[in-house]
Amino acid sequence: MESDLPLIQPEVAGALQNPDGFLVLDIGGDPVGARVLATLRGTIPVGDFNCFFILNSRRPFSGTVFEVKRWLKRLSGQVGLM
Repeated sequence: MESDLPLIQPEVAGALQNPDGFLVLDIGGDPVGARVLATLRGTIPVGDFNCFFILNSRRPFSGTVFEVKRWLKRLSGQVGLM
């Protein structure tokens, strides 16, 4: 259940489709996390979610505003939801 593999448990995928629920997922802000989100494209109701990127300026590729913007653009392109 707690692994670094790019997959989502069936229970989580089911919770995404529950219109009465509220779900918070910590996917991770790297290419692996982007692949996980991309697998959910058909599960997440369009326009019915918020995606937040929590910035840790001490991580690679996030030392400057330019690097952060480039990183976010790359990740959002991989995800296809934002």
